[in-house]
Amino acid sequence: MANRLEDTETGQFWLLPVHIGYHWMLVIIDPLRDTCYWLDPIRLPPRNGIKSLMAMAFDYYNTSKNRQPKEITWKSIKQSTTIESLKRFCRAVVEVFGAHYLRSPNVDDVARLLHIGERRGFPGMLGSLDCMHWKWKNCPTAWGGQYAGRSGSPTIILEAVADYDIWIWNAYFGLPGSNNDLNVLEASHLFANLAEGIAPPANFVIKGKEYNMSYYLADGIYPKLSTLVQIIHDPHHPKNKLFAMKQEPCRKDVECAFGILQSRFVIIAGLARLWNKKVLHDIMTSCIIMHNMIIEDERDINASIEERVEVPSLEV
Repeated sequence: MANRLEDTETGQFWLLPVHIGYHWMLVIIDPLRDTCYWLDPIRLPPRNGIKSLMAMAFDYYNTSKNRQPKEITWKSIKQSTTIESLKRFCRAVVEVFGAHYLRSPNVDDVARLLHIGERRGFPGMLGSLDCMHWKWKNCPTAWGGQYAGRSGSPTIILEAVADYDIWIWNAYFGLPGSNNDLNVLEASHLFANLAEGIAPPANFVIKGKEYNMSYYLADGIYPKLSTLVQIIHDPHHPKNKLFAMKQEPCRKDVECAFGILQSRFVIIAGLARLWNKKVLHDIMTSCIIMHNMIIEDERDINASIEERVEVPSLEV
């Protein structure tokens, strides 16, 4: 910590453990002003151990810079400052990284997704499509009916496509919760490139017949299109049963992606508490970008493709 302070003249962010594993405190150090700004999730003041650690780091820094030691000033980060920082952070993430991590699949991406789909038994599949709802606690009263979702509470809808790696493609966020998945699909840009004839080529063969249009797996509410393959409800024929058994794990990719997204970023797992819809859009979009960053860093492209099996629920 002292060495890092010695090498910089600007503020630094530190996450310091109060109780390791479940309680951490954010401390922003400003060495030039001998000031520490702190933020605790349960609003506890810094403990003596953290203050002593900061004092030793500042003493080392002042000695290395030949500065006269001063008493450290501790200032709490207010809620308004935290919210404003969140807004600026999310906007910066979207502006800097959005072009890469929110892109539509390019030629190389499509080729890799087609290969994965073929290995999983679905040649031509690019991923699975579905929607999730984010409850909006502070929805303006005048918009309450428009945004009321299936639960009766105001929600905002996210439509997304996820692949085998749980990478989220074609994220579309912002429609009121009163819309169903069909309305969201019509408003989204999922098939925009395909309609304009600029989508990357997607050539594959099924039973000796060549196709040039890829597809997504979806549930039964979506229309019967050549670009959407729905589930088979209550299959009886052996072929239909086999298809449904193979399709279900692949279709669950997007639901798995939504679950991982919410577990990683608690802010979208709980209620949306801000008023401005544009800010909520930045928050959701930045979370998706950081989710894809994690996927890009952790995935092994050369790993074998395994079939996911749904774990049966335990009966008590």
